Amino acid sequence: MNVLETERLLLRPWRLDDADAYYEGIISDPDVMRYLPGGVPRPRETAERSINFFMRHGEEHGFTLWAVEEKSTGALVGNCGLVYIPNAPNREIEVAYTLAKAFWGKGYATEGARASLKYGFEECNLEKIYGLAFVDNEPSQKVLRKIGMVYEGTTDRFYNEHFECFSITREQYLAGHDPTASS
Repeated sequence: MNVLETERLLLRPWRLDDADAYYEGIISDPDVMRYLPGGVPRPRETAERSINFFMRHGEEHGFTLWAVEEKSTGALVGNCGLVYIPNAPNREIEVAYTLAKAFWGKGYATEGARASLKYGFEECNLEKIYGLAFVDNEPSQKVLRKIGMVYEGTTDRFYNEHFECFSITREQYLAGHDPTASS
């Protein structure tokens, strides 16, 4: 599994010893979980199940939701990357990110999502990538716009939830990609 490196982050394969930090920073935090399908904190064992899922997804498809590590401290920030949307009728792929609250507002989601799109289009030759954000999650919608995604409207066809749906095609990405863009 590849490691993606940005100015401040490493998007790297998961390790099982990430489970405690992932649980504490993400899965147990109600403020973070309200922006994920289901909307509520989950039990500790969910961290290991999620990490195992991310690892399998990466092995099978060549992309996944990577563990995001802050380069300056080595801290686990959260996850970011590309994943097949569960039960999507056309095997759509989503750029997704979830950061621990301590790392909100630093531009890390934009930085990681931008690197994920680059990987998806330039390394995996994907044709289209979606971005989904809950209707009331304006910061996430802002990230999706900043990375060049196009707003499609509100949808309930994924995760049995209502989302603001964004997308970008490979052609759109390549036409508008600015390698000097920053978060």
